[in-house]
Amino acid sequence: MQINHRITQKEKDKNDKQYYKDCINDIIAVSNGTSFTQDTNTLGVSRRLKLQGNYDLLNGIVNHADFTHVFNTYGVNVGAMPVNFSHKDIVSPLFKLLFGMEMSRPFEWSVVATDEEATTRFEREYYDKLSQSVTGMLIQEIRTKLEAENPSENMTPEERDKIKQKIEQEVQAQTPEQVQAYMERNYQDIAETMCEQLLRYIIKEDDIEAKFLKNWKHVIIAGFEIYWTGIINGKPTVKVINPIHASVVGSNDSQYIEDADAVLVEYYLTPSQIVEIFGSELTNDEIGQLYDSNYSSSAIFDWEYSYSTQRIGTIRVVHGEWQSLRKIGFVTQEDGNKIVVSEDYKLNKEFGDVSISWSWIPETHECYKIGTDIFKYARPVPNQHKDLDNLYQRKLSYKGYIYDNLNSEMISIADRVKPFAYLFDITMYRIEQLMASDKGKKIAMNMNAIPKSTGFNLEKYMYFFDNSPNIFLNPNQEGMKGQNNSMGEIVKEVDLSLASDIGRYINFLEYVERKCGEVIGINEQTLGAIRASEAVTNVRQAVNQASYVLEPYFQDHAMVKRNVLQAVIEQTKIAYRGVKSKKLQFALDDLSIAFLNIDGELLDNSQLSLYIANSKDSMELKELAKELSHAALQNQMIDFSDILRIYTSKSAKKTEELMKVAEKRK
Repeated sequence: MQINHRITQKEKDKNDKQYYKDCINDIIAVSNGTSFTQDTNTLGVSRRLKLQGNYDLLNGIVNHADFTHVFNTYGVNVGAMPVNFSHKDIVSPLFKLLFGMEMSRPFEWSVVATDEEATTRFEREYYDKLSQSVTGMLIQEIRTKLEAENPSENMTPEERDKIKQKIEQEVQAQTPEQVQAYMERNYQDIAETMCEQLLRYIIKEDDIEAKFLKNWKHVIIAGFEIYWTGIINGKPTVKVINPIHASVVGSNDSQYIEDADAVLVEYYLTPSQIVEIFGSELTNDEIGQLYDSNYSSSAIFDWEYSYSTQRIGTIRVVHGEWQSLRKIGFVTQEDGNKIVVSEDYKLNKEFGDVSISWSWIPETHECYKIGTDIFKYARPVPNQHKDLDNLYQRKLSYKGYIYDNLNSEMISIADRVKPFAYLFDITMYRIEQLMASDKGKKIAMNMNAIPKSTGFNLEKYMYFFDNSPNIFLNPNQEGMKGQNNSMGEIVKEVDLSLASDIGRYINFLEYVERKCGEVIGINEQTLGAIRASEAVTNVRQAVNQASYVLEPYFQDHAMVKRNVLQAVIEQTKIAYRGVKSKKLQFALDDLSIAFLNIDGELLDNSQLSLYIANSKDSMELKELAKELSHAALQNQMIDFSDILRIYTSKSAKKTEELMKVAEKRK
């Protein structure tokens, strides 16, 4: 369905907001047909079922329908196999290792004010410190000369030299070079300091670090991660979106979800949950409609799902966001200034308007569809950020990243290991079949040689055969005449054992398990399986090689975290707009209390950007610092308390500063 987005907001709101109803229905239809949201593999399995299979695999559950060609080759009614097919888990240690690696990686970031006012404050601070430094140098130089020319009668030469040395040290501490280094490395603008403290407060308050870790699991299993950023109850909020319930339409060659044309997210809620969320937006008739059993059953989970029974009694709620257009005007006034006005603005020459030109800029819109015919919050997305220097930049409220889909179908880490996990299960099934049919070594014996003449019957003979080291035979027994009575002819060993075949399968299992890790960059050394004969250099090289393979995933995830926190900064500016002064307090990582004074006007008028450090470099620097700290402790250059501070520091820069302070103190 072709929808015209180049219409005014009044036209979009006409006919009970029919534009929004058409848009979200169109996005639902498109998302059910695009390769990203409904892709199929060679077996015709939908993306959602494939993702569900990946999540089940992590929990040690497999879909037996994927293995019917193995254990039910000749059909259901032919007969039961001697062993049952079961899953043998070899992938969860790999997933948990990747999760632990992300937990241990540092995420260092800093906020930088990039607006003109912040630059002016920086230059003013730099000039003031430089002036103080030069003035201090002159004063100290004059004081030193006076003390040298007029030494005190009670002062010894040694004491005078110490005073001169102290004065010189104080002067050197404030040289222009030191001032420049401070301004380049340590200086923070007041807006930067406030925003950084406020962002740390929000990260703690909203538990954003835990949400980043949760979505890292989705990266491993599903191959993409998605967040929603916005304001709820006056506070900036980040939500983790389940990839199974999310669809991205028209990514425009960008792997970042916020650059897509539209995003569709499904929720399955009970009527009471819907009433709680939408509240006064619902009419009495609509609330009654939600509690109608026929309506609920007609709108429940509508695609095949292994746990669909848990969705009974819920109603499908769909939230769609898409990029539309907004009409704005640029008014030129008599003094040469240009102002931006809305589509309703009329040229007013009495106020100095000269001319007006119209333009269309991107704008994000949204709508909720509850069940089959209830539409709510059909509107432009509130609090969407617009940079006045770039009105044509557009971003959705949903942030995230799609991994490994360059000119091809999206594939996750779980998708890469799944074939090897399945091959391991099939091989184990074959081994169990061989073990079930394995009869070991048997003895073939001429029954005529059993000494029945001495009172042995078959049952008694088998008793002695099983419990005695001796075998009793009578070659002269009736029925043995005329036959070859040599022991080799009477008794023969028959080997019915399949141990050699089982051994070959076990060797193959070791190969499959090793390749299952290597295909995603996790080798035996990374898992801690180090042979005694391996050299330390070889082990380190193998571990480094694994980190190089996995590093793109970690770096892309770090960029997503940066984008989410940048969106939180923009939402924070909106949430605290108009707040003249507000004080907050929160606990730091060391359980100390930090106090924060918010200036909403300064925050709103500042352009703030978040920058991140390379996590791999930071991690290597921290590991090197830990190694060097042991050497420094042995040489009495630092104390035990310094070691503890270095180990508990989360920042490579902070670690460097701690070591410098310890060196200076010693």
